[in-house]
Amino acid sequence: MTQLRYTVGAMLSDVRRQLDEDNRAALDDELDIIPALNRALNYASDVIARKYPQALLATIDTPVAAGEDLFEIPEDAFEARLLRIEVNTGTEFIPIAEIDYRDVSYYDIANQTVAVPMYYTVIGNQFKLLPAPSGAFDLRLWYTKEPAPFVQEQGRINSVVAASNYVTVDSLGADLTSDSELLESFVNIVDGKSGKIKCTMQVQDLIIDPKKIVFKTVPTRSTVFDLPVDTSLVGLDLSPEVDDYVCLAPGSCVPFLRSPLTNFCVQYAVSELTRKFQGEVGVEAAVLDKFETQVERTWVQRPNAVRVRNRNPYARMSRLLRNF
Repeated sequence: MTQLRYTVGAMLSDVRRQLDEDNRAALDDELDIIPALNRALNYASDVIARKYPQALLATIDTPVAAGEDLFEIPEDAFEARLLRIEVNTGTEFIPIAEIDYRDVSYYDIANQTVAVPMYYTVIGNQFKLLPAPSGAFDLRLWYTKEPAPFVQEQGRINSVVAASNYVTVDSLGADLTSDSELLESFVNIVDGKSGKIKCTMQVQDLIIDPKKIVFKTVPTRSTVFDLPVDTSLVGLDLSPEVDDYVCLAPGSCVPFLRSPLTNFCVQYAVSELTRKFQGEVGVEAAVLDKFETQVERTWVQRPNAVRVRNRNPYARMSRLLRNF
């Protein structure tokens, strides 16, 4: 069954439909509804990260120099949640254990280094290796990635002409600009189904007929909002396709998870905006509680199922037999 596309624009419409007519006219999409949806996204992401961190899991490799022991947690980590650290020995990845900051003094000894650190501890937005390493190697960090904030779509892609570095779209969003001095000239191209950011580009020109967005091959900066700015649509890891979307960086206009997350975000925004206008929130709050429970239950069953499957010797034997 083909998955219907659901965008932030559709979420805005759903929020407005659930509010009374007087409040709809007083609400602004950018100033009221989208901030409420993003607060809902952060709330739901916190629930998901606690129940099932795999849904927001990301990894990055970080080089380590001899004697270097203090590192920054990735800036896109959700609430600086570092889940696991592994040392690349060249032949395998060895996990190291996290310890409480109260135990740091037992291992942080002056002039003492080891080939492979045994522990790490989190200090604010940084982590410290203990004891300090004596050689160079790579670390693999596993962390909870902060979801891209919701932003409105600025056009659905009708065609991609990668060689000439442009796309045609069904409409040119009002927020788009080719003024290179403005941050609004940087856009994300996101997967129309998953909401995953495929690339970040800077707009060079906006052509009205046909509706076309031309991208710079020499952008004015190499990164924006901690996202690397690409120079060409050719050779990307994830190539833009028809029915992907263009939106302003650093956000995404397609929710990365569907129902019940989107239902939860819509209901959260409705409840918050109803309260803003001093309306009755009893019904909305009850529905919100129901959706929050759905969000928790959607993910909590998955890791349990994995653990049960891995511990079941008959299931393991069945998998082995299927390989013959």
